[in-house]
Amino acid sequence: MKVKRFCEDKLPHDVELYNHFHALIVQNGKEHCKKKPVCQGCPLDEVPFEFWQLLAFYISSNTLSAVPWAIPFGEGQVQVMLDQAEDVLGWYDNMKNVVPTWYQGG
Repeated sequence: MKVKRFCEDKLPHDVELYNHFHALIVQNGKEHCKKKPVCQGCPLDEVPFEFWQLLAFYISSNTLSAVPWAIPFGEGQVQVMLDQAEDVLGWYDNMKNVVPTWYQGG
């Protein structure tokens, strides 16, 4: 929500512009933010530190909530979520860093 508010504050209130801006974000994500990110050439190469703080918070809160969510779907799905949580902890050095290890920019 903070990113959404930031964009709304910085961009003129124009639906066409918002739609174009959204399309650019989606396109950039498809080109660069893959399972194995391709950070070289990304227009967001100089990402503000606050972005990384928000991303770490968002990913960690989603990861934590995914485990109990998976319980009704069985042990297999719970294990998938636990494996993903282990990956996330690795990306963030057990949440000691807010910039994930897979980020190559900066």
